[in-house]
Amino acid sequence: MSAILQSAVDTEPSLRASNPCAKTRLPRLDGAEDEEEMVFLEREEWAWIYECLRDDAKDLAETIAKTGFRWGEATALCACRAAACGA
Repeated sequence: MSAILQSAVDTEPSLRASNPCAKTRLPRLDGAEDEEEMVFLEREEWAWIYECLRDDAKDLAETIAKTGFRWGEATALCACRAAACGA
């Protein structure tokens, strides 16, 4: 993201006055013990969660579960974008 914002600053004419990410430093993971292990739901666990959802939330939850979308990605979808992609 920093590189993209810096390109916006450096382009002529400049699209941004400054790069808000310029002084941001990413956290470092120095040891394997610091890394969190990924945990995935078993099919039975997902089925139980799915059955507990309200009907109007099931399509969105299923989309997220099957695609791996994050919340923002899934909620940004709209029919017009899907149609533009040939879906």
